[in-house]
Amino acid sequence: MRGLAWLGAALALLFLFGLATPAPALPIEPLLALLAVLALPPRAARVAAYPLALLLVVLGLVALAASRVQGVLGRPLDLALDLRLLPALGEWLKGTLPPVQAIALVAGGLAVLLALCALALAVLRGAASWRAGNPAARRGAALGLAAALGLAALLPLAKADGIGEVATQWRRGAETARTLARLGDALAEEPLADIPQGLRLHGLADVDVLVVFVESYGRSALDRDPVRALIRPRLDAFDAAVAEAGLRAASGWLASPTVAGQSWLAHGTLMGGLRLDSQPAYDLLLRSGRLSLSHLFEAAGHRTVTVMPAIVRPWPEAAWFGFDRTYFAADMGYQGPAYDWVTMPDQYTLSVLQRRELAPKDRPPVFAEVALVSSHAPWTPIAEPIDDWTAVGDGRVFERWAGNGEPPAVVWSDTAKLRAYYARSLDYSLAVLQGFAERYVGGRTLLLILGDHQPAGRVTGPDAGREVPFHVLSADPALVAPFLDWGLTPGMTPGPTAASHPMEAVRDRLVRAFSPAAAPVAASRG
Repeated sequence: MRGLAWLGAALALLFLFGLATPAPALPIEPLLALLAVLALPPRAARVAAYPLALLLVVLGLVALAASRVQGVLGRPLDLALDLRLLPALGEWLKGTLPPVQAIALVAGGLAVLLALCALALAVLRGAASWRAGNPAARRGAALGLAAALGLAALLPLAKADGIGEVATQWRRGAETARTLARLGDALAEEPLADIPQGLRLHGLADVDVLVVFVESYGRSALDRDPVRALIRPRLDAFDAAVAEAGLRAASGWLASPTVAGQSWLAHGTLMGGLRLDSQPAYDLLLRSGRLSLSHLFEAAGHRTVTVMPAIVRPWPEAAWFGFDRTYFAADMGYQGPAYDWVTMPDQYTLSVLQRRELAPKDRPPVFAEVALVSSHAPWTPIAEPIDDWTAVGDGRVFERWAGNGEPPAVVWSDTAKLRAYYARSLDYSLAVLQGFAERYVGGRTLLLILGDHQPAGRVTGPDAGREVPFHVLSADPALVAPFLDWGLTPGMTPGPTAASHPMEAVRDRLVRAFSPAAAPVAASRG
């Protein structure tokens, strides 16, 4: 009877470990652990059962994490980055789920983890005991298990997802080290050194330059159903509205360094002019003396600000960017309700920028980096645009939409609903930007709108790539003309021939387009 119980536990372990594999297969790691226990001397086998059980669970977790990250986010697992994101995941759960559900989810996960450890230990200890009591049988079992493993590997029927993923992470670490070495060499040089500091950005000397990141705004929103059915008409309406307001627009694509998250990598890439596709690369930039776009515009006479409504904790990294003024969530005076994880709707964010930085008279030109977060997961609830921007006030007006939509747990349980809510939240962000551009973008304003990255893989589907839309607007055609020279096409929807550029190219291209060679542009603007 004890033997049958042990066999049942062993089969359960094999089944549970197999759940971590992306396709049905014979998990090889538990079989290797059993083989080790059967092959070791009795006393060593009983001692080895403990670290082997722990190792099995760790390998299973790594394999499961790799499968889920690829399936949900559409990117490979990166342990060096993803382990650092666990606190952010906790913040997301806290802002998305009711406290009781969040605690139950974490507690349930820990309980399952402990149960798996106990099961693996029971199976391996049982094998060690059986081996000690029946030496002849254990030799035959060890040989048979080894033969079965060899046959399965040759066919192949077995998969070593945990071991394979650990090896992948090791190789990724080595590649990251090589990338950091190349990045360090690039940071040692300043490609804009040939332009005298006093002439940099000469063509934007009296122009407000606003760089607005739209959260999770990827190319899939324009190219893939069902989201494009809502977003393309929104861009058409955006195009018509700004044309009526006398604005020119141009659009194309940028290749983001990240996908489905880690927005700060995109921000750092654009501001620093170097591709930052990992946290170590980002950290290396922050330790460097590289000139950010903020530094360059400050030297050109602009007041530099950043508006980041999602930052709710100290952000010492802001020191590298060199902004004159930072607006984080606590600095923005918002008195309305939070929209689950989203601290405040995008219209309030843009209203703060307008009222505090753009509306004052007798001020220097402004360079602003802004993050809009209404289109951040969980994409519920969703506000509606307010036609009268003066009615935005301190944000209490947004209370009326605080319950607009289903709970996140319901939305995320259904892929079709998830995509629909993502589309609606992104439509809101673009509608708000449309209203802002109509009212506040003129001849001395250059508005750059871009996505930070593609949304999660559950939204985009497979193989969505990393491209994000890039829009440029101004009432002055001379300010839009350089972007048309880059290969962007007129209008708010990128045309079939619209060019795609690396996001890291924007800094240098922008500075060169409006530096000494751009002096005639400034003259033509009068």
